[in-house]
Amino acid sequence: MATADSLTIKYDGDVTTISLLQAKKSKCGDTLAAQRWYWGNATREMIDIVMHQKPEGSFCIRDCSDGRDFTMTLKVREENRYIRIHCINGKCGFNTESLEFNKVVDLVDDHQDCALTEYNPDLNVPLSKPICRVVSLGIMDPTLPVDETYTRLYFALKCHIEGVQADFSRIALAYNHFTWRKKTMENYIRKLQKKYRYIDNLEEKFTKYVKEMEIARPAVANWVRDRYLETMDRCEEDISDIRYLQPYLKATADQVASFLGLYMEQTETMERDVLHAMDVVREWIAIGLDQGIKFRAMAQMCIDTAALVQREDVTLSHLLLDTPLYWDAMAWLSVNKSKEVADKQIYTLMAKNDPNIPKDGIFLIRPSGSDAKLFVLSISCGGKVHHCYIEYRTKAKYGEVKVGFAFKDTDTYVASLTDFVRFYSRVPLKDHNPLLTCTLAYPVFTGYNALRYV
Repeated sequence: MATADSLTIKYDGDVTTISLLQAKKSKCGDTLAAQRWYWGNATREMIDIVMHQKPEGSFCIRDCSDGRDFTMTLKVREENRYIRIHCINGKCGFNTESLEFNKVVDLVDDHQDCALTEYNPDLNVPLSKPICRVVSLGIMDPTLPVDETYTRLYFALKCHIEGVQADFSRIALAYNHFTWRKKTMENYIRKLQKKYRYIDNLEEKFTKYVKEMEIARPAVANWVRDRYLETMDRCEEDISDIRYLQPYLKATADQVASFLGLYMEQTETMERDVLHAMDVVREWIAIGLDQGIKFRAMAQMCIDTAALVQREDVTLSHLLLDTPLYWDAMAWLSVNKSKEVADKQIYTLMAKNDPNIPKDGIFLIRPSGSDAKLFVLSISCGGKVHHCYIEYRTKAKYGEVKVGFAFKDTDTYVASLTDFVRFYSRVPLKDHNPLLTCTLAYPVFTGYNALRYV
């Protein structure tokens, strides 16, 4: 994907626009504009502020004022050192006598683990900590220039936050259900133990009563002796029944206690899972805030997603929790509504003779060009590209309870687009369309990851 000629970045509490043109024009600038540690035509003063209090080994690169070379700022022993990267006839290096590299990116990669002492003995640190630009997603001012990659990033972040919130909600619901079952089992074992103690006491009382009757038997009058002996026999039968029942009650109580122990261990594990999932949500919300997404919008998004999860089928929830998420939304989400562009992107990948790229299952999800309320899944299958509508339903139809994302006119609803991709990466699409016998297998933007840009 092409990189914009300029980017709007966050800088010192404000936003400013930097040009990336020099990297694009330079023979040594291949892929340089896409590197987050490249700051374009940022000024030395800007970089000094950015590098303030950064640790040793921190670095970034900007344009030289001569319009040909580049300048690296490197933190060495708490000082900023300014190192020129010479670019001459398609070769680059830290001095004109050793222009060994074809690209600035290769030069930087080569010195991530080794110091620059061969160029200057005083530069005894490697390029270990890149200082990356933070791109404003244009939320503050939509007229500011933003690379299409970063436009996708805004929507991908929202999708990803919805996805991690959905996971947190599922794990929390499972934990609540599990806790309820644990409490039910605790109540049951308390009742068993109470019953066991009661029977123990009863056996003790009956035994004592029979012994007392045995002692008193010689003095019993003849006219009641038979009834007396019958009573003793019944008491002994009751004692026998109690003694027969005791081991079963004890075994049941022990078995339930054993299960309860497993539940306790599982509960501790699930508690950690819930806390971890909560931390993940908070982390991504913080990333969203850094990128200009409003907190109120994210909070409402999380509330809506949690509500959708609560109405989700339990079996589906378990399936989604057991299904790994192979890609984040940057890999499959497009902001281009054009069907023709989607066709071209997918057919281009289909035409490649790459064993890692399947012919069926190459996909992206894009907004619908005809209906703002719909998304479209574009996917390859059987040598063709198919386009399938995805609807987002927040209110159930009359007589139904299902809401969320689903293929239009189907009833398998999930809480987020991320969950939609996760589900159909495991389940074939043939329930939606008998011709689509594949799963979602290879996103069009494979290799793109939101964490690279935030």
